[in-house]
Amino acid sequence: MEVTSVSDSSSSLAVNNGGLAAVTETTSMSSGYDYDVFLSFRGPDTRFGITDSLRRHLIEAGIHTFIDSEDLRVGEKFGPKLLEAIRHSKIAIPIFSKDYALSKWCLNELVEMMECRKTRRQMVMPIFHHVTPSEVRYQTGSYGKAFLSHEEKFDGNDISKWKAALKDVTSLMGWVNRGDGLLVRTVVRKVIDELKTAYLLVTNCLVGVESHVKKINTRMFCDPEDVRILGIHGMGGVGKTTLAKVIYNRFSYRFENCCFLSNVRETSQKKGIEYLQNQLLSDILKINLPNVINVDDGIKTIKERLCGKKVLVLLDDVNEKSHLDELMGSPVCFGLGSRIIITSRNKDVFNVPEACCPYELTGMDFRQSLQLFCKHAFGRDHPLDEHANFSNEVVKITGGLPLALKVIGSLLSHKSKDHWGDIMKKFEKVPREEVKRVLKISYDALDEWQKQIFLDMACLFIGFDKRVVFHIWNDSNLFPGEGLQALQQMSLIKIGKDNRLWMHNQLRDFGRDIVHQECDMQLERQTILWNPKEASKVVIGKKGTKYTKALCLEFDHHLQQSFTNEELGRLSNLRYLEMRPVLDNWPTSGFPTNSFSTNSPILSELRWLSWHNFPPVLTLTTFSMMNMVILDLSWSKFSESWDGWSHIKMARKLKVLNLTGCAQMHKTPDLSSNINLEQLILESCGSLTQIDKSIGQLTQLVLLNLKFCRKLCKLPEEMANLESLEELLIDCTSIREVPGLLVNNCSSIGNLTSLSRLPLENVAVSQPPLEIRVLIKLEQLSLSGCKLLKKIPDSICNLESLVMLNLSHTHIVELPKSLGNLKNLKILRMRGSSIRSIPSAIGMLEKLKEIDAEFCQRLEGTIPEDIGRLSSLEILNFSNTRICNIPKLPESLLSLHIGTDSMKTLPDLSNLINLTELNLEISQVPNFCLAEEDSTFVDTTELEWDPSPRWIGNLCNLESLKLSCDTITVLHGDIGLLSELKRLELLCFNLQILPSLPSSLLCLLIKSSRSLETSIDLSNFEELSELRIYSSAITDVHGLEGLKNLQILDLRALNTHERLLNLSNLKKLNELQLGHCLNLIDLQSIQSLGNLRILKLIGILQLDKLPNLSNLKKLTELHLLQCHSLTEIQSFEGLEKLIVLKLGELPLLERLPDLSNLKKLTKLDLQQCHNLVKIQGRLDSLEDLCIYGCNSLVDLPDPSSFKNLKSLQLHDCEMLAMDQAFFLAISSILKMEE
Repeated sequence: MEVTSVSDSSSSLAVNNGGLAAVTETTSMSSGYDYDVFLSFRGPDTRFGITDSLRRHLIEAGIHTFIDSEDLRVGEKFGPKLLEAIRHSKIAIPIFSKDYALSKWCLNELVEMMECRKTRRQMVMPIFHHVTPSEVRYQTGSYGKAFLSHEEKFDGNDISKWKAALKDVTSLMGWVNRGDGLLVRTVVRKVIDELKTAYLLVTNCLVGVESHVKKINTRMFCDPEDVRILGIHGMGGVGKTTLAKVIYNRFSYRFENCCFLSNVRETSQKKGIEYLQNQLLSDILKINLPNVINVDDGIKTIKERLCGKKVLVLLDDVNEKSHLDELMGSPVCFGLGSRIIITSRNKDVFNVPEACCPYELTGMDFRQSLQLFCKHAFGRDHPLDEHANFSNEVVKITGGLPLALKVIGSLLSHKSKDHWGDIMKKFEKVPREEVKRVLKISYDALDEWQKQIFLDMACLFIGFDKRVVFHIWNDSNLFPGEGLQALQQMSLIKIGKDNRLWMHNQLRDFGRDIVHQECDMQLERQTILWNPKEASKVVIGKKGTKYTKALCLEFDHHLQQSFTNEELGRLSNLRYLEMRPVLDNWPTSGFPTNSFSTNSPILSELRWLSWHNFPPVLTLTTFSMMNMVILDLSWSKFSESWDGWSHIKMARKLKVLNLTGCAQMHKTPDLSSNINLEQLILESCGSLTQIDKSIGQLTQLVLLNLKFCRKLCKLPEEMANLESLEELLIDCTSIREVPGLLVNNCSSIGNLTSLSRLPLENVAVSQPPLEIRVLIKLEQLSLSGCKLLKKIPDSICNLESLVMLNLSHTHIVELPKSLGNLKNLKILRMRGSSIRSIPSAIGMLEKLKEIDAEFCQRLEGTIPEDIGRLSSLEILNFSNTRICNIPKLPESLLSLHIGTDSMKTLPDLSNLINLTELNLEISQVPNFCLAEEDSTFVDTTELEWDPSPRWIGNLCNLESLKLSCDTITVLHGDIGLLSELKRLELLCFNLQILPSLPSSLLCLLIKSSRSLETSIDLSNFEELSELRIYSSAITDVHGLEGLKNLQILDLRALNTHERLLNLSNLKKLNELQLGHCLNLIDLQSIQSLGNLRILKLIGILQLDKLPNLSNLKKLTELHLLQCHSLTEIQSFEGLEKLIVLKLGELPLLERLPDLSNLKKLTKLDLQQCHNLVKIQGRLDSLEDLCIYGCNSLVDLPDPSSFKNLKSLQLHDCEMLAMDQAFFLAISSILKMEE
């Protein structure tokens, strides 16, 4: 054994002082890479010699090794799996043997290794096995002969790349093996030494990390010449540290100076920030300096010694912005190309003006959550069948929080299955201690006011409108403006675009547990009773006390008897009362005589009363209005003459009055006394025709909601006084005279200068008012559905605050020429409008994020190149238009939909590296009809034929792809590199060849003609949950039996064999549709699909007998259509859960089995079963019966079995005789359609 000379100083990676002491249990995912080592070799030469020995020793050392199995070499193109394996390996070891160069695969692997060495600083360690480096470098001997052969088969470009790679690899440090048995141990020791680098230990149960890494890569590492800060924020336990470590590991090869400071918050509390300053200096300078004396000394030393150095620093769990100043100073002091990664629960930490890139990490989706849970609970990616339902419940409870999934999964893995139920019941109510400990860190950082807001949200207000809840917190002096901001920054809550409050399930349960613990689990001392059952116990048991501040009750007949003045009087400090009606038992009378006396009102501290469908037998005077802030009496049945209106006048502090759905109210009451009212909600008051003039006195009114008041035609002139009004919601009303809108005698909308939101959807206006130009604060203007609207005046472009403009479903032909003045516009929607062109001024809208022009069927011509200047654009939709050309689009795009029949060539989308969703539909031909057998070639002479979009491989972040284009005959092989792709729809009529597709697919739809190759291999798609293939060319579907996660299978127009493929392994399949599979006869394998819920057999022409379906216990829908040879359905035995039964065009079917077993059948549809004579059995649950064209049918079941029937349709059933008794029996429960 000897070592070749090298001059490759860059091939070894920098070693972090905090690195691994030894690598004995390295795993692929412990550093965010897939593999530690990639072995490249020529199988016949070394597979059973040095390669096998080296592989075994590497694995024994705990080094995760990828073996280049020749089984992966399918077809002529370089396999995407091999490419990914090389790219995601830390070290590559090519073993050069005598015939290595004979394999084009080995040579392609070598080219990729050397490329990764340049771009990813991958370590390459060559071994020369019974060949010399000189033979390899100069291609002499066997290598020369190999290249003589290659030059006859391959083009010069490939030859040049191979030769260059061979030359470069021989300059690296490696080994020449002449039979010395010590070589393998030497190589393994070298690998172990090289793995002692800056890599940080990460769990080997990583799930869903790669997509985050790719997104961050495009934002953080695209420009190597600047200094950038990545701020990963999110709630505790969401995986911030794990993601940060993976990114650190993935990109540390680019930096000589790396440092990881763990647990900054905890370490600074225990050891002081000076300890971390010393570690930062020591790790980067790689020398031991004298310890800094104090924080200021540390700041000065860091600035002096690290200034100008290119560094990679990871600061984990930073909770104070001051820590950044003390550890980094000004980030621009570091050298160009430096990257700082910070994790924190507090988003405010990242409020650093210099090049900060915040990245919010949220919970996992259901699929990822299930996979992570199963890794910890079962040591596999998916649950066993017997654990599937239980696993799904766990995932729902944990809400996608990785920490909770890990904790509960690890716990269950060590517990008997008999105890799982009890563990989960406890976990449903209270998070595990490990989870609580992490969540408590964020809670403890809040002040007392913020804690109270957090607890109120956890117990009461999730899903509520922030603008409503704000008032009760403000009245309680909790400083909600500051408090909500702090809770958001700490990732404890979110506020959606619709102002709805949101909190993670685990945080909700954590907060509720705090409330439980504060009262020592005694309900009568609990401040917030959110559970109606527990609240009822307190009221019915007469245990209400002064401690109770919030109460949620279900008002049933049990509570009715206890709901008295006396009991409510015990709740002297009650501030929030929510009464949820149980409508089935709603009382109209029967209240005890002593329920409510006429004495002075009770509950003087009450701030919020929510009582939907307020009982008409009660009086509102029972409740004190003195401190009432929010009053919600939605869906109540009182009119404008109700006695309660006079009592509401006493609510001088009232901020919100919600009267949604009060259908008997024709006119609003006099509200002149409620001068502090800010929100008046009258949505869906179907009888409302008049707004009282007193509304003009509500000078603090901010929101007026009149949506769906369809009888309301006019607003009073007094509305001109509402100078504080910000939102006027008049969608779907009959309003014709909104002040100023229909230039009559009114022009007072100009006074409403505070308006920020004005939706005029489906309102009969022919043009916006001229006065609209003075609404300088208007942010949202929707004219959607205004059918009379044909033109937008230029004055609308004076609305410089406008953020959203919706012109959808109008007859507007063109956009204003001065559109570019709307500098703050982010959303422009015009779907279904008559717009004919996009003006070049579109390029001036620098903040625009969304353009939606779907179904603009008059939109044609070329999209202006100026659209490429929109650097913030994320969503672009040109589906169902007639555009003929797409220019270069901005890289910021995340979603792109293009659909046109006027485009002659595919657009170039090669620069859209951030795109996650692409729908490309370009066609001049009608949709492929599945029932037709005609295979006539489609005439697409108007199109320029393009075999494939060659740029497809560039779209590395693509998650959803739909290609519907008749010019595409061959898909480019790079589509297999789209490792994030989850959904793929190929609707390409002339597609001939299908390349290897990415194994990440969850949904696959292929629709093609007879041009497509005759077989398809699905064995690579282990995660696939939905498969739809519509193609008359395909005869063989391989690997279907291995799709154990498949839930939906839809096969149509396939020229399959007589026997259906074996489906017995598809235990999760719940929907199966087979259509127009002409040769199919035997469907016996359907019997094994015990989880099937929907079965549709359409056009199975050779099927004469339906298989036994008795094992399909979960089946809810059965459709048998166009099965022209079907003569017999044996039985519906076992189908107790069947809800829908549709039988159509079964000309040979004469009888149905007894339907009495179908206890849940609600819909029976029989069409054109010409020989069917009789329907037998009781149909007690049936609601909808439709019989059409069954002209041999003579008898129906006894009418007494139709007791739940709601609809009966009988058409063209000439033989069916129904006497008068039948009609009398059912006439009371349905209206018959003849």
